[in-house]
Amino acid sequence: MKRLVETDRWKDAWFIELHPYAKLLLSYLYDTCDESGFVDLNYSLWATQLNMNKEEIITSLKALQPALLSDKKKKLFITDFLKHQKKLPLVKGVEESDWIITKLKSNLDKFDNALGIQNILNDHIEILGKRTTTNNGSKKKVFVKPSFEELRAYYLKEKPDAKEDHIHDIYDHYESCGWTVGKNKPMVDWEACVRKAIRNQNERFTGNRGGNGSAATKKSRTETTLGVVDQLIKNN
Repeated sequence: MKRLVETDRWKDAWFIELHPYAKLLLSYLYDTCDESGFVDLNYSLWATQLNMNKEEIITSLKALQPALLSDKKKKLFITDFLKHQKKLPLVKGVEESDWIITKLKSNLDKFDNALGIQNILNDHIEILGKRTTTNNGSKKKVFVKPSFEELRAYYLKEKPDAKEDHIHDIYDHYESCGWTVGKNKPMVDWEACVRKAIRNQNERFTGNRGGNGSAATKKSRTETTLGVVDQLIKNN
């Protein structure tokens, strides 16, 4: 497969100071990784193809840490690969971009939700045929549906004592309504929706404890829907 070469890399102070083995290994990774920037760690193959021993490869990988992410098992991700290959922004609806997006999402949890991958999914995805800039020319954030693991991690970050069943209910609710809010308006910020769901849950809990005021007893549409679902499940 054809790859672009980032010639400015040879002018970068960090790259210049690398040992020749590290430079060779990074160039090799750029050439052999998949189209999304992931590559399987294979000491025996690398040693044969690069004429380096395992210790030299390990030392080189340590020097290359600023440019790589690791799942602490047998897979690496080159953080700037997509940028250097002119693949960004990724465009949903384009076959190659869809493949890369799927690959990034499927590996996100394995890489502990690394920011290097999250940032690409959150800030560098556009939708085919849709305007991605506002009238004043500023970039408009495009909504990217989270995986259950992403939503669960954020939910637990905001509410560590949350019940797993409630997190599943929230995710399933938005899956069933196509990630819309209000009167079927496209969702813009799923994290904000999670925070709102947590606030509504806290207010309902306070109301059940005898709190006063309509804010403490008012249920959101989401919670009302989920309550009906829970009741149906119990009845069956």
